[in-house]
Amino acid sequence: MQRMYDAIYPYTIPVGSIPAPDFVAGYVDGNWPSLAGMRLRYPAAVPVSITAIPGSAGSATADVCDVENGDYTAAQGGAWAKARFVAGFVPCLYTSESNWPALRAAVAQAGVDPDLVDWWIAGYPGSAGAWQLYPGSVAHQFVDRGPYDESAVVDGWTPGRPLRPPAPVVTPPAPPAPTPEVWMIPTGCTDDGAVRAQIREWWDTYRTDLMSEGDQQVFLNFFHMPPTQQAWGISGYGGSPDLLLAGIVDDARTKGVLRPQFAGAV
Repeated sequence: MQRMYDAIYPYTIPVGSIPAPDFVAGYVDGNWPSLAGMRLRYPAAVPVSITAIPGSAGSATADVCDVENGDYTAAQGGAWAKARFVAGFVPCLYTSESNWPALRAAVAQAGVDPDLVDWWIAGYPGSAGAWQLYPGSVAHQFVDRGPYDESAVVDGWTPGRPLRPPAPVVTPPAPPAPTPEVWMIPTGCTDDGAVRAQIREWWDTYRTDLMSEGDQQVFLNFFHMPPTQQAWGISGYGGSPDLLLAGIVDDARTKGVLRPQFAGAV
């Protein structure tokens, strides 16, 4: 549970001798515009703005509407809640425990689901009891301590929050880079098409002459030889991708068709 103070005369709050609040609430209109003073009194607390005068300069953007005698009527509170919903924000209505049912009805009459409203209920301590929340409320003003009122607030409450949180920004994954048909032949590969494609790629990379079907078949046969079998007159020279590449390069060097930039290739 979190703590909230509200007052009409912020300078009377005995700062230092009482716990620091998580929220401070004050009016933005009416006879006691106290929000600025509350923020100065507790700069680390989350400010909560309250409107008490329908149609005032600050009423449209306030976090809370005060519905009690001398301030908003129930019908005006319902209209304010509807306007906040239309503007895209979750409205919060403050009222007494005894007036809560009538205000819920007024909110519904205005076209807003009362269960989608944040409710701040006053009861000293009321049927909920001190430091307890009324079911369905976000805050309970449970005691008047003279210089200030104290409320219990549900954990995680954000006053004046948007109706829906902004959609997360999703960065589409970068398209995969184009790759050659085959990059490397795994030892023991039985896919003739993959082996032939890799042979052609290596041939075109290192040689300046054209590869004939006969050349391709010779190297393909070499790759399918067991590693212990004699290849090209050399024992234990079969089946290795690295030796296949070396054979292509060495044959090119012997025939004088190795590309100049690969003169030092194995």
